[in-house]
Amino acid sequence: MSDSNAACIHPSLCKSLVSWACSLCDLPGGKRLSSVLQNGFPQALQLSPLRASLWGELHEIDDFRKATLSSRRQFACVSALEACALMLECGVEAAPQGLRLLDVAEMVSAEDDTRPGTVFNDLYKEIERAFRKLELLLPPPPPLPVIDREGFIGHALHAVNTATLQGWSPVPAANTPPTLREFYSLALAPSHPLHIRGAISHWPALADPSRSWCNLSYLHRVAGPRTVPIEIGGSYLTPQFSVACVGLREYIATYLVGEGSQAPDSTVSHHNHHYLAQHALFEAIPALRADISIPEYTAVSAYPPNDQLSGSGFTEPSIKAWLGPAATYTPLHKDKPHNLLAQVVGAKKVRLLPPNSQLAASHAAQPPCQNTCTLTKEQLDSLGQCSGTALGMLFSVLLPGDMLYIPPGWWHECESLSTSFSVSFWWEEEQQT
Repeated sequence: MSDSNAACIHPSLCKSLVSWACSLCDLPGGKRLSSVLQNGFPQALQLSPLRASLWGELHEIDDFRKATLSSRRQFACVSALEACALMLECGVEAAPQGLRLLDVAEMVSAEDDTRPGTVFNDLYKEIERAFRKLELLLPPPPPLPVIDREGFIGHALHAVNTATLQGWSPVPAANTPPTLREFYSLALAPSHPLHIRGAISHWPALADPSRSWCNLSYLHRVAGPRTVPIEIGGSYLTPQFSVACVGLREYIATYLVGEGSQAPDSTVSHHNHHYLAQHALFEAIPALRADISIPEYTAVSAYPPNDQLSGSGFTEPSIKAWLGPAATYTPLHKDKPHNLLAQVVGAKKVRLLPPNSQLAASHAAQPPCQNTCTLTKEQLDSLGQCSGTALGMLFSVLLPGDMLYIPPGWWHECESLSTSFSVSFWWEEEQQT
């Protein structure tokens, strides 16, 4: 390896990784980890079999994110050690593999408060820097299609089966973005959904041609070698559901390329689709985070003190990405936080039921999925046709630039009518006494 291809991993970072690993040796199964640390910083060849063994244990269940915390902690640590070892041994050529290891470790240990975030982030930065250096040495990838926004949306709307909306009433809509006080009066105060047209049309992801998310080449380029969790199957309640770790570039090329020139088929099943759902993508790819902005509505209090719109009990909005081809689907469910769902690419159909819906509550799934309704899409179609108005059933079809406010506790189901890229903002507010 030439000096120009050497990767710079600071010795203090290696030391911190070893300290983290030593702290996990007393966990169940931790003796395997201690064995590879006996002779100082381990080599990648020592770590790879251990990581593979831990990965196999994680996949004994359908969703590795639900494995025991002990297994997830050890897997994340071993993955970080291996990523560091690869960079030390192979230089910048190992950067793509190193980032993949860290991405998967991040997914597995996302809710682990004991993980040393600073060490993890510093290693990310070092390997990301090495990857950008490597990319300069490689030929550019071939261009990918640009989604025909107008034609594609027309196809998507044509594909909406009107029978699925019989008995469902449209969500009240604001044709222009409301003021903060109007948003409070129309949505927050009555705790009622609101469709806001043109709310995010100013985002660079829509307004700047050089950063448009309709341009798959742009998404492919900024994605880099990042790895993401892909949900396979239509609903996490079904036995067929699983989660796989897939390179984002691979996902774009495999599941999104080609859809931009095709009319989505309203009869396509959602059961075999691959969906990047509810993922903190923007933390991993700052360039995409710069293409959007947090809506100012997230700072409006539902309990305004002294007639002031601002409150003091807010949490920072959690920003999640939802990317997939036509027919990707999220079953009827409810969330505790406020939710602003912003549509950037394509069209998405959302159907909603009020929080006090006895229909949804009586068909709630068993714990830990009790916030999800077991009624299928087809059953909801039939119920809407029979008594949708009486049951308070609402629907909204989101187009690029639109945003839907979903209050806490409202049941909602989402279905992509075309290739779709959405962003959700979740936030909570404690009522001040």
